[in-house]
Amino acid sequence: MPEHVFGKGEAASKPDTWVDKSPSAPARSRSTRAPRTTSSTRRTPTTGSRAKPYIQKVEYPAYLDNGPCQPRPRQRQGPVGEPVHPRHQAVLPRDKSPDNHTWSPPVLNVGIYPNLDPSHKNTSNLKVRQAISYAIDREKVSQIGVGGQEPAANQSGIVTPTFDKYYDKAAVEKAGYDKPDPARAKKLLAGLGYTPDKPLELSIITITGYTDWDASLKVIKQNLKAVGIDLSPSRTSPSRP
Repeated sequence: MPEHVFGKGEAASKPDTWVDKSPSAPARSRSTRAPRTTSSTRRTPTTGSRAKPYIQKVEYPAYLDNGPCQPRPRQRQGPVGEPVHPRHQAVLPRDKSPDNHTWSPPVLNVGIYPNLDPSHKNTSNLKVRQAISYAIDREKVSQIGVGGQEPAANQSGIVTPTFDKYYDKAAVEKAGYDKPDPARAKKLLAGLGYTPDKPLELSIITITGYTDWDASLKVIKQNLKAVGIDLSPSRTSPSRP
């Protein structure tokens, strides 16, 4: 914390509750929707960098879904972008330019989060969650959803290969979660009275326009249907920047 702010007065006596009504920052951001959604970052005159050249403002389009964003790097309408495309080499073919590169840093897991509240008697049931896990072909989800750019998640929730030293692969393999096991999933669901002909109906909340999630969910839906779960996506609008 800056000493010139918290080294005296009320800020020093109550640093946990004191509110800075004029916080200092090198830049401040805002978003607008006229005529399209954009985000801009402006240099704060009093605290901005004194280094040259001065950059007073950076403005860039902030897309709410992958669709309109995907073709723009190929169209040379931006030097850097964050589109998710399963055919990334087709979007940024290296034969067009040796400077075209993609980087998908493994820093988090995208997964299914079941509702464990007892009022949701199905997803709060351990056997149902086990059946879902055994049914999903994670490697195929990775290949179809993001073109294999990000490795499949694992049951431990540890992001690999970034945190491999914390990942107990042997424990995951012992539990049988290292590869899909549809037969085991069917057996668990049959014990609860569900079959592919008489499926368990579940819904899943996803975000409209996230094309990688849409593609992944298609694989997951097929996997679950084969063992006796009918999964229906319920879509919500993306958050605005």
